[in-house]
Amino acid sequence: MKKLMLFGASLLFAAQLANAQSGTTPAQEQTNQIVVMVEDEKVEITMEELPEEVKNSFNQGEYAEWETGKIYKVVEKESQAVKHYEIEVVDAQGQTQSLKFLADGNLVQE
Repeated sequence: MKKLMLFGASLLFAAQLANAQSGTTPAQEQTNQIVVMVEDEKVEITMEELPEEVKNSFNQGEYAEWETGKIYKVVEKESQAVKHYEIEVVDAQGQTQSLKFLADGNLVQE
């Protein structure tokens, strides 16, 4: 009787091992992400071509007394949408800095 019980337990154990090994694992989906880098295009413009909001913000700011260098309109290459305006300024020590203004006149980077 003990041998029969031991045989039955062994059979159940073997069945469990067989099921554990034959179990299917869900297939993992592999997704590839494509990142498209859209370059911006800088178009050199004059101070007169800047939107009034940008001119007013620049002229009322701390950089108004600095020497003005090149001025750019930065547009997205594909859509040609204006992203921001850049004004290069030079301080009294000769250090150049590029100021970025949104079309509404807000300075986004000093």
